[in-house]
Amino acid sequence: MSEEAISASIERRKVDINATLEDQLVWLEEAGFRVADCMYKYLDFAVFYAQK
Repeated sequence: MSEEAISASIERRKVDINATLEDQLVWLEEAGFRVADCMYKYLDFAVFYAQK
């Protein structure tokens, strides 16, 4: 990524409001996924798995 793109991304993250892990799992289930889980979490980064 270019320096400009990286800088823009950093600026956007300053105003992001992260949803909780629990909220995101509920949203996946409400969207029709039978299985929804968090496979990995570190600080404010998470990897989700969902299956319809």
